[in-house]
Order: sequence, then structure tokens, then C-alpha cells
Amino acid sequence: MIKYYETPFDDCITLLIKEALKRTGNYDTTTYTINMKKGGELNTSFLPSKWTPRGCIKLSDNILSTTTGLRGAKARAHRWFETREGLTNENGNFDVGHKFRFPVDYSIKWERNDFNIRSGTSGQAYYNGPHHRGDWNLDITGGVSWHYGHVHRGAFDYYYNNQTGLRKPPTNGFLGARIAIGVFDKGDRANYRHWQRNWFGPEIQMYTKWQDNSPRSAQAQYRTTIHELAHASHFNMHHADFRNTQDMVQESWAVGVAWSFEKLRYTYPLDWQSVTLNWISTDGEKQYTPLVIDLVDSTNQRAVSGGNLAYPIDNVSGFTIRKIEDGLKNKRTMTDWRDQLKTTKPSGVTNAQLDELFLNYTLLQ
Repeated sequence: MIKYYETPFDDCITLLIKEALKRTGNYDTTTYTINMKKGGELNTSFLPSKWTPRGCIKLSDNILSTTTGLRGAKARAHRWFETREGLTNENGNFDVGHKFRFPVDYSIKWERNDFNIRSGTSGQAYYNGPHHRGDWNLDITGGVSWHYGHVHRGAFDYYYNNQTGLRKPPTNGFLGARIAIGVFDKGDRANYRHWQRNWFGPEIQMYTKWQDNSPRSAQAQYRTTIHELAHASHFNMHHADFRNTQDMVQESWAVGVAWSFEKLRYTYPLDWQSVTLNWISTDGEKQYTPLVIDLVDSTNQRAVSGGNLAYPIDNVSGFTIRKIEDGLKNKRTMTDWRDQLKTTKPSGVTNAQLDELFLNYTLLQ
């Protein structure tokens, strides 16, 4: 088909497709009729004009109260055995770059070169749109595809719109395959487990609801997507190190990465500065800490709280998120990570202040 596209033989192919549809019982009688001139010549005056499928895909956000263009989504136009694709731009607009004569089946295929979103464990996730001739303008405001959209938005930002300077998660190439993110329409706890791909499952499992079956918000889906991809990126730095790294190191790192992305998109990222040491020991499972945020920002939780000993003491600031990531490489314990950061600490930060900051959390292990 590509070989004959926009050539005189293209119209003959259109006729052959029409006849094939008729013979297989798939011909839409509501579409145009094509006649032949005497002698078998195709009467092109009866052919419908060519048109290019295009449109706009937007996604609502129940935290920001907005409906904005979904960037980087793969929109598809399909007719019979021909499928054309186009990526949405920053405003959600797409154009498949190919002309058709008849109505097409529109859809979104939730995938990119480096990641794909599955419907549960194995099935590719789609949004199936209309069968028609004309533009497709879609606002995704609910349903499981609303969750696909926010997972896509998080993954797209980490891979292709990364303003943090962090390394990419695993990419699709000679030494690796694109990461699979399974979205399950039920309540449970999201997770990253690389070994799941050995059984053809998704390394990342996401859920539309929390464990108590309350719905996840747009912001929660975005944050969680980044958090789990941060684990994948950490694993990608050195597999053996990740497998043997303390839980507090793994989770504190992923918390910091999620925060670094979330604050760029949302006015109010999850408030990790308000968590107490007791919360970290209980609900935080002695794993989830604001350590990375403490290293970056200039807020001293204990000072802000008027010296309340329930809060961490944080006299460290000025690290970049990439500098912290570099210090994490090949480090399995909080102590080793701390000592590496001492070698690259910003001006004005002392070793004693780093010891003091890390001690907030290592005493809880």
C-alpha cells in the first residue's frame, strides 16, 4: 500500500478493498458507492475525497480541576488492514499523516518505544474510539482509560520530558526491553518487581484504587508512576546492588524522585515535611522517609515546628537530585550512601550536618 500511495494505482486498490469487504460481509452500505465506466475503467468522480484523520486528545485532572492536552499519546486510525499512527503534541493535537477515502476506526494505543501500558497482566491497553470520517476530539474524564492517561503522563515525563536531570529508567534497545506497566482496575498496592517480567508479567503493577477501594486521584497516579519507575531506574544502575540494598535506601530514594517530578506539575506535592519520626516508624514501615527532600530543600522540619522532637532535624540543603542519584550508585546501606555524599557535598554543608540528618532515620532501622 505504501508503495502505491498517492499514485494512479491507489484508486484501483480502493476498489479492490471495496470488493473484498463486500465478499467478506464487512462492507458498510452507508459509505460511498463506486461505479465503473464502460470498459472497466474506474469512474473516479464517484470516489469520495481523501481526508487525513486528525484530532485532539485531552485528559482531565481532578486535583488541578483542568482538562488539558495529553502529550505523547499514540493516536491511531485503522481501516481494514491499514493502520496509521500519530503522536499528540503538547496541546493534545495529532495528525496521522496519511489520507484515507472512507471512515476509519480511531483508537489510542497506550505505548511508546520505551514503555507500554497493559490492561492488567498481559493485554495491551487501548482506548477504542469511534468509527467515522472526520476529526476525533476526545476528553478523557473517567473510566480505566483515565488512569491509563495519568500513568502515561507520569511515564512520558520521566522518559521524554525529564526536567530533573535524572537518568532515564530502562530503555528499549540492544541490551534491554521496554518496561511494562500493568494497570489493574481494582484496589491494591502498587509495586515494582523486575522478576515479574521473567513470567511475561509487567514489572510495575498499578491500581485504579487504594487498598481500601477508594479511588486514586490524578496526582496519586502520577506520583506513584514516578515512584515505581524510580525503582526501575535504581535497579538499572546495578542489578545486584539494588537487590541487596536496604529497604530504607530504596524507598527514600523513590520518594525523593516522585517529589522532584510532582512539584513541577502540581502546586501542592505530597507534604513529606509534615511526617513525624513516629509516622516513619509505623505507617512509614521504617522505609519511607523524606531524606532526599531534606538534602535538597532548605526547610528544617524541627525548627519550623518550634523544636518539636517528633520531627527530623534537617540542617542540610543545596544538593541536586542528580548529585544524590550519583551518590547512590553501588551503595547498599544508608551509611554508605551518606559517606559517598560527603565527598560531593555542596559548599556550606558539613560532614557533621550530614551525620545528624541521616541519624534521624538510621536510628529507626
